[in-house]
Amino acid sequence: MVNVLRQSQQWLAGEVRDHASSPVVYRRGDQTVGVAAADGKTEFELTSADGATVQYRSRDWLVCQDDLRLAGDRIAPARGDKIEETVSGGIWVYEVMAPGDSPVCQSICDDTMWRIHTKRVS
Repeated sequence: MVNVLRQSQQWLAGEVRDHASSPVVYRRGDQTVGVAAADGKTEFELTSADGATVQYRSRDWLVCQDDLRLAGDRIAPARGDKIEETVSGGIWVYEVMAPGDSPVCQSICDDTMWRIHTKRVS
């Protein structure tokens, strides 16, 4: 039996990559790969140890999981990796991170895409 929902999610992931994304460079140490990524944001709200509420906004990148490969191996995003975006001739660098113990990425579209949380560092 055909899983129509899974086929639809895979189609949507391809449409996002092909029509709603821009080229970026994903970097882990000296290894890089060019990928198409759509941008977004996530709002986090955390409570500190002293009870204060802290709000945090992440710049997110949606990347097809099959496209995210270093040295030929499919990888999952990790804290400290970088995403480089060319903006008006300059390079903006975003570090893969999320506040507190929050995961740095989420698997979406039935494990076909990553939502990668980052902060601009330069």
